[in-house]
Amino acid sequence: MRRSGDGSRPYPGASPDGDWIGYVPFDELPHVVDPPGGRIATANNRLVGGDYPYKVTRGGIGPWRAAALFEALESKERWTVDDMARLQGERLSIPHRDLGRALLEAAGRHKGDALWDEVAREMGGWDWRLEPGSRAAALAVVAFRDIGDRVLAPRLASFPEAKGLTRRTAAIHRLVLEHPAAWLPSGVGAWDDVWRGVWSDAVAELTRSLGPDRNHWSYGRMNVLRVHHPLARALPWLSRWLDPPAVEMGGSGTTPNVLWNPEPGVFEGPSMRFVADMANPDETRLVNFMGQSGHPGSANYADQFPAWVKVQSLRLPFTDEAVARVADHKLVLVP
Repeated sequence: MRRSGDGSRPYPGASPDGDWIGYVPFDELPHVVDPPGGRIATANNRLVGGDYPYKVTRGGIGPWRAAALFEALESKERWTVDDMARLQGERLSIPHRDLGRALLEAAGRHKGDALWDEVAREMGGWDWRLEPGSRAAALAVVAFRDIGDRVLAPRLASFPEAKGLTRRTAAIHRLVLEHPAAWLPSGVGAWDDVWRGVWSDAVAELTRSLGPDRNHWSYGRMNVLRVHHPLARALPWLSRWLDPPAVEMGGSGTTPNVLWNPEPGVFEGPSMRFVADMANPDETRLVNFMGQSGHPGSANYADQFPAWVKVQSLRLPFTDEAVARVADHKLVLVP
């Protein structure tokens, strides 16, 4: 705890205002013991409510990733290590699921209209997951983003932070869930008209960016992972030796399996995936991004990249006997 503020910004060094004056009492730290459902999950979301008296962090993302994990965990009992490894690949996106449901409900109210019948065809049967090969996911992601452009942007145009606020997932998701009449754009009489507009815009954008053939529309083509070694950034001709191939990915910032590009040239995703088996440590799983060597000439430079992309599970031996069975060589450091 500090004398003033929360420590998220630098303090003048000559002033004692930012000094630590103590610690949060241990018993009052965020904690949970033996939750009734027997499950604990966290996914970068806020862990305390608004009434918590101490500042833990100003960070934290929306609750959707953690909520998707809880949905999965509550769907069955007796989870195995393999189940947990597969769960790390979960690409359910709750905000896009809720938009998909809203679009389908609107389509049901307007049967016989060509555009709404198209919505029903494209979105019907979608499992709400942002899989790389999914056309419905591509349409939903673009339509979701367009809600911000249509509804929020006109209201926020005078704010310096307008661009970022327009794309705030939490704000758009609330509009999808509550569709408040007070937030309808000027001249628009109903939210079905908003849904119609964002759908038309999504179709037009995918036609421009991915071509007119809908068979070529997929979320993965919008979400391409390109990994560049720092030297390849400086000397592009080195990329053929230093960079792994570009791959189409699923997931986003709202799915347990995070992989998305918040801005051009920037990607966010898991640096590794890990599952610990407390009953049998030799069944522990670990997959690194790329590999365990930063040396492009090493066989371990990118040998885990294919497994990381496919969310596959690799065993990490723990006991001496298990390590000895799979070791390629031993390095002994002698003083």
